[in-house]
Amino acid sequence: MPTNESAVGGFLQPIPAGTLNSELVDPTVRGILDYLAFWLTWGMNAKMGNMQGRSPTILAPAAVFPYDPNAIYVRQSLPALYVWCAREYEEQVTLLRHCRRRDIFAQYIFQELVSPQGMTAREGLLGNVAAIFARAITWGRHYDYGYNGDPPGTPIARSVGMMAWRYRNSEYGMSWKHPGTTEGVPERMGTGGDGAVQWGYPTCKTHIEVWERIDVDRPIDLPNVPNDLMPDIQMTMETGDTTESTTPVRSGVLPYPDGSEDDEVD
Repeated sequence: MPTNESAVGGFLQPIPAGTLNSELVDPTVRGILDYLAFWLTWGMNAKMGNMQGRSPTILAPAAVFPYDPNAIYVRQSLPALYVWCAREYEEQVTLLRHCRRRDIFAQYIFQELVSPQGMTAREGLLGNVAAIFARAITWGRHYDYGYNGDPPGTPIARSVGMMAWRYRNSEYGMSWKHPGTTEGVPERMGTGGDGAVQWGYPTCKTHIEVWERIDVDRPIDLPNVPNDLMPDIQMTMETGDTTESTTPVRSGVLPYPDGSEDDEVD
C-alpha cells in the first residue's frame, strides 16, 4: 500500500529525528560544499604552498560554510568557501514526474590583498578557481573522493540525490567590504580619490543549477496482508500461428515499480 513517506532529492520526508540537537541541514548544499572544497584542495594546494606572503593553502582549516557570506566574511577565517541556495522553481519532467530546479551559488573568498601592488603575483587565482569549479561540476566525480562514506569515484549527484546539475557561469573580481571603523581609526581604503592604495578580497562566485526529483509515494509491504503491493510479473514470450500451437521465445520478470526506476545518476 502507498505511504506518505517520500523525498525531494536527498530531502527525506518526514525528516528523521536524528540525535539530540543534531543539525538540520540542506543535504544538497552540504554535499556540493564538501565536494568543491575537495577539488580546490586537490587542485591548488601544491601551488599555494609554494607562494609566500599569504595563506599556504587554498582554504583555511574548517573554512567551509553552508550560507551566503554577504558582508560577514570579513569576520571569519579566510580563504573560505561558501555554498548556498538562493531560489528554486518547479518543473515537469514527464507526464507523471515533477522536479524542482534550484539556483545554488558557490563563492570562494581569498585573504585581503593590497591593490595594485599585491595583485600581480596572484592575478590568475580566481581564473583557476573558476576552472576547477567548471571541471568539478561538469565531471561530477573525483576518483579519490567519496561523499559521506560512499566509495571513491561515486558521482556526487548520486550521493546527495540530485537528478542532474550543471555549471552555469562564474564572475570574479575584488570585494571592497571592510569592518566598520571606530573613532580615531582611519578607513583602510584611504580618503578617496582615484589611484589610492586599496585593500580588497579576491572573490569568485559561481552559479550552479541543480535538479531534484519530487518523489512519488513510497510503497510499504504490510505484514500479513497478501498482495498489498503490486507483485513482480513472471512473463513468457511465445510465438506461433494459434494459441494452441506456440513456441516459447524467452522468459523473464517485469519488476514492480518501487519509485527508484530512474535513481541511477552518473
